[in-house]
Amino acid sequence: MEKPPILQLVPTKQEEIEFLDSISRSLPHVSYLKHLFTPQLVLWVADRISRDILPDIIGEYTADTSRAMRQLADKRKQNERLQRLYDRNVNSLRRRIRELEEEIIDGNATKDMGEESNAEEEQGCNS
Repeated sequence: MEKPPILQLVPTKQEEIEFLDSISRSLPHVSYLKHLFTPQLVLWVADRISRDILPDIIGEYTADTSRAMRQLADKRKQNERLQRLYDRNVNSLRRRIRELEEEIIDGNATKDMGEESNAEEEQGCNS
């Protein structure tokens, strides 16, 4: 296991990147810190340092989590609105189906009554 170099009081960007890389390489393979200082983390931090962006992991995580929670809340609201609209449309269609069924039943009853009275009239004329 190699020892990481000591960082200067005012290190350059490159020195900080190399320092982080050496820390990562110096950790034992079976350690919690080795799982923290992954090659992906080292690359991410190196990229941030190169671009003069502070590598605030917790800040990034918190911002991403907050953004995801807001998006989830927005999607839930949108789903609730769509569900209400769907329910209104379904209820409206059900009412219309009942109305049409009643019209059909009423129409058949009227038709049946008309046929009965026609049959009675015909019998009356034939007698």
